[in-house]
Amino acid sequence: MNNKGFIASSLLYGMLALFLVIMLSTLSLLGNRKLSMDQMKKKALNDVADKKTMAEMLKGLEEESCGGQFVSDDTEQGRYIYRGSDPCNYISIYGTKYRIISVESDNTIKVISEESIPMVWDITEYSYGFDKAWHLPRQSSVEEDFCYVGSGTYAGCKSWGSKITTLDEVGEHVSKMYKSSKSQDTTYDLPADEAFVNIQLQNKILTDEMDSIVVNHVYNIGPVPSVEQTLSDDLLQESKYKWKGKVGLMYATDYVKANSNTSECGSLYAISCKKLADGTCASNYNNCYATNWLETGSAPAEGEWTMIPRSAGNIAYVWNTRNFANQQYTAAYESSGVRPVFYLMADIYYESGNGSIDDPYEFSI
Repeated sequence: MNNKGFIASSLLYGMLALFLVIMLSTLSLLGNRKLSMDQMKKKALNDVADKKTMAEMLKGLEEESCGGQFVSDDTEQGRYIYRGSDPCNYISIYGTKYRIISVESDNTIKVISEESIPMVWDITEYSYGFDKAWHLPRQSSVEEDFCYVGSGTYAGCKSWGSKITTLDEVGEHVSKMYKSSKSQDTTYDLPADEAFVNIQLQNKILTDEMDSIVVNHVYNIGPVPSVEQTLSDDLLQESKYKWKGKVGLMYATDYVKANSNTSECGSLYAISCKKLADGTCASNYNNCYATNWLETGSAPAEGEWTMIPRSAGNIAYVWNTRNFANQQYTAAYESSGVRPVFYLMADIYYESGNGSIDDPYEFSI
């Protein structure tokens, strides 16, 4: 082979070798890139798998929670509640602090506002100067009208729902309610419109952001009498009537369950009545308010509304936290504190925080 042929062959082999090196390098690079992408995908999947929903995270907590407890609700399987004077149950929602009442058996999270808004429960045009006729006044002294209190006095209505939105215990729509879900002796017609406070809260709370994470949920709205009975009786009567919607108030039994002093304050009647030696009642409020985080510490004269009617001889009264202090009924036309309640959807994910007021729980969607 002459020199020219040798040089040509060398160049050809060199070019082939270079080509092979380039090809091998490219394949190696592509392989590494694919491996890197696979690893990234695997990491992303692992991150999602490692993430816990708020409900999963909370249900895995220990019982003690700062100045209170986070415990299983022994009246409803799969439900967990906060109780005590000041548990770590703060949660931040779009920069505003709320507090968690419970984690439900369906993993939705029931929260309550920290802000208390003064508001009447319901009003009619003949109620102490209020001029908004949300419901028509009764037509005669013998008619069982929804808004009637006493002889010729008009004082608002006590039901949260209307004849369009109120359900019975099995979820069927009803247009009438019993005065008392225990005795079921007399019925009255439900109003055409929702209660005044109900309408106001929907407008106040449900911004576009909030509407996307607040779920339609069933609330109990059954009337509970002020008689000597157990918490189980209270719960049974609350659940006789229901309402499905997005924004409500706390139940009367939420207030009871938030108390860690279960021996003395374990039912609506127990908080309202401490039996004296002569068989009469005195308010047990002073023994109960300090161990209940749902008690805001405001003057008992102000109080806060619940969603629950207080069935009695008259039908326009609602359970209110001030009832426990002064043993008086609270009529629907009166102004009292309102703390909106709603249920966050189950598919929110824990991000950070320990639930204290300075480090509230944060979540992502």
